[in-house]
Amino acid sequence: MTSRPSFRSRVLRSLPTIAPLTALVAVIIIFSVIAPDTFPTTANLKNIAIQASVLAILATGLTFVVILGEIDLSFAAVASVSGLSASIVVSGTAFPIPWVGQIIVGGGQVAGLVLAIAIGLLFGLINGLVVTRIGVPSFVATLSVLLVAQGLAYYFAQGNSVAASTGLATHIAQGTWGPVPLIAVFAAAIMAVSYLVLAKTRIGRYVYMAGANRQAAILSGVPATRIVIYVFVGAGVLYSIGGLVNVGYLGSAQADTGLNNLLPVFACVVLGGNSLFGGIGGIRQTLVGVLLYTILQNGLDQSDLNIYMKPLVGGIILVCAVILNVCTANIAARAAATVSDDPEPPDLPKPIVQADAKLVAGRRTP
Repeated sequence: MTSRPSFRSRVLRSLPTIAPLTALVAVIIIFSVIAPDTFPTTANLKNIAIQASVLAILATGLTFVVILGEIDLSFAAVASVSGLSASIVVSGTAFPIPWVGQIIVGGGQVAGLVLAIAIGLLFGLINGLVVTRIGVPSFVATLSVLLVAQGLAYYFAQGNSVAASTGLATHIAQGTWGPVPLIAVFAAAIMAVSYLVLAKTRIGRYVYMAGANRQAAILSGVPATRIVIYVFVGAGVLYSIGGLVNVGYLGSAQADTGLNNLLPVFACVVLGGNSLFGGIGGIRQTLVGVLLYTILQNGLDQSDLNIYMKPLVGGIILVCAVILNVCTANIAARAAATVSDDPEPPDLPKPIVQADAKLVAGRRTP
């Protein structure tokens, strides 16, 4: 029998969403006080939007994987090799192919874009098939793909940087739409579409169900294997797009261009309140995490803190934020458990609860 949740219970169940937002507001206020002449300015807000854009694109792809209850370590390397490959094609530089020799791929701008997207799609498909068909844990599978993709990037680059990118990526990365950076508009559009996919489509509901309880989702008719493959493929495409935009912003491509985003993107996804155990979170949480991380880094640069202390202070703040998110998630779960005899996981679509009920009923049947 389900009891009516009290106001206190509703607040406690909302803590995973409230806590990151509160932290974001607190960080903005603190740095506005510490650096009033440089932080809360229009020019700095523009810098924050630009700095957050590539992280937002990559974090959006990773969000799908995390909600599914999986881990993807390959995104930074996939972004690197995608952006590098596109730049090689556009610049007319030869690809070094083992046992074959130097090959120049023609086609210009269009061929570079297609090749980059195809690389992301291929690596995403490999991740999905290895996880679902072979049964390798996603952590191990994507770590292996990371090494393969990064090895290809180093081999293609041959220690050189390629000062070229696709014209479209460069325009998006460096252009403006009035006073607003076009890269920020592009990243916002990707996050908006991804939000609609997760919140308003059947595939999005299936992703939450498979992430919350894979076995229960299968018993309720969810094609969990195909969903896992779809998510990894879609995430791979987003990684490639992020790699293209990143190269367009930097103006050149190197083998390790995207590796610096590995830990920041994970931090963005977790800081916003997405659960690494799957089934909880979304694009809104990722957006909060991206803003929180970017503003934190930007604010530390604007402050008078010793340059050698900034990584330490930033790391301490991030650790505290992650601990806060875990604690609030546990409080929300306990609050949800007190509302009904059959607790409903916080912030999950209703079909997940129905699937869990079917699984429990199936276990109790003699």
